Amino acid sequence: MHKTFFVLFFVSTSILPIKPGHAQSLVQEPRVPCTGKVIPAYPSTDQTFATRIWTRDQIPSWVPPACMDWNTLTFDFMLAISGRFTNVDNVADFARRVVSFSTLTKMRYWSVSNDEWRPLFDDAGTLSNIGLENRRNDFTSMDVQSGAQFYYFQDESSPLGPVIFLMTIIERSPKRLIFSSVNISPFQVPFFDAVKAGGFDQYYIIQKELGQTWTYYGLVRTKMNHAFLAPSTSSSLNRAFAYFRHIAGFNYESRFPFAKE
Repeated sequence: MHKTFFVLFFVSTSILPIKPGHAQSLVQEPRVPCTGKVIPAYPSTDQTFATRIWTRDQIPSWVPPACMDWNTLTFDFMLAISGRFTNVDNVADFARRVVSFSTLTKMRYWSVSNDEWRPLFDDAGTLSNIGLENRRNDFTSMDVQSGAQFYYFQDESSPLGPVIFLMTIIERSPKRLIFSSVNISPFQVPFFDAVKAGGFDQYYIIQKELGQTWTYYGLVRTKMNHAFLAPSTSSSLNRAFAYFRHIAGFNYESRFPFAKE
């Protein structure tokens, strides 16, 4: 089992085939909300999520739009996710969950290899600075303000050790929350760095649509240090499904997981 976190997401999935020589003209590149119409499109109201996955070979000319403030780091695979959730009155309701890093240990996901629901993380928490010795209490929704930065770590229930991340709040307003995150320590397995520091980028934008309905869009890119260490699609889908439900405030086991095998 390999450590990934916000990696591929749930429901109404359109996964592009990974085939050498696939016609690039047929592949739609990811489009984030700040550029207009999103790809993949937000799902209909009776669905929860739409996802799309690419390898670098499929979108070799793609560069992040300026509104994301991402660098042009190369990547091995990328996913875009879009979705909706309801019954949330204001940004503060889910902003608190975004920075309650210690509660990540309560997340449960469907383990394909073990055929059961399992905790995703053995340990997780907030840090006051770089270094696991700097553990502190979680931040609150009031701390989630434009320009704020938060260090945190995740230690998945696997042979991998803890990974430290830096989250940046790009924008918070009454109708929008935009945040990004990047690993500042490597994903490690014995004798190897699976993903080097800075090789796992995440970008999320949650916006109010109508009433208590919010749209959710994320873009994740990963540069693997060794391709054979890449996680399976099913495993990644179920982990990411658990994170979405965490942010939306849903019960983790209230629906059957997206990927069973």
